[in-house]
Amino acid sequence: MYCRRKLQKGDLQFTTLNLHKYCVDQDIEVCALKLDSTLSNICILVIYRLPIGNFNTFITQLGEILQKLCTIKSNLIICGDVNVNYLQESDFLIMMHRL
Repeated sequence: MYCRRKLQKGDLQFTTLNLHKYCVDQDIEVCALKLDSTLSNICILVIYRLPIGNFNTFITQLGEILQKLCTIKSNLIICGDVNVNYLQESDFLIMMHRL
């Protein structure tokens, strides 16, 4: 890994968000942090679901997490791997079409 030794600028100020109670091994594993900036507040949510994980648990927990994060006045970035086959009809795709 390379890290610049000169001309380093700024340290990101952030707050970790405790989402441990929403994690269920294999079904939904999640972490988040909130970047604090004078320009804008950004919340980054990282999620992972094993292909064999329970999809209904994943959707339920993700919904609760999103409700919690919507109370924070921030822009939300969601990234991760939910292991959904987008080429095959699934409950996830049906739910996404409804949004």
